[in-house]
Amino acid sequence: MNDHEYDDGYEAMHPELIPANTAEANLRIAAAVAAGIGQCDTQTFLQAWWAFAWLHPGFHPDDHRLWTGLPLAQQMTIEAFRRNEAGEIDGDLLYPAEATHNAVWLERCRNPGG
Repeated sequence: MNDHEYDDGYEAMHPELIPANTAEANLRIAAAVAAGIGQCDTQTFLQAWWAFAWLHPGFHPDDHRLWTGLPLAQQMTIEAFRRNEAGEIDGDLLYPAEATHNAVWLERCRNPGG
């Protein structure tokens, strides 16, 4: 397994939004929940939104209505779309693919044969 996340020289555009581990991801989400998902500042929301994607790499915002058993999926996604429509967050931040990619890559590193 390659020890670099990207083989083609790609550099992540928002590495600061990708949590380092599960504990950090949960802390980011807890901070947004404590402040109020709809009321927290942009950076707090984005850190939580990307942490949510990192914790649930199979989740896709466009399918959020299908994820009824996943806590916060509806609320976080609706808020992400609201902030995007308001011009607060750009499309590259709305879809946290880099966080999802990182979570999958880390899992593959931990379980190279699986």
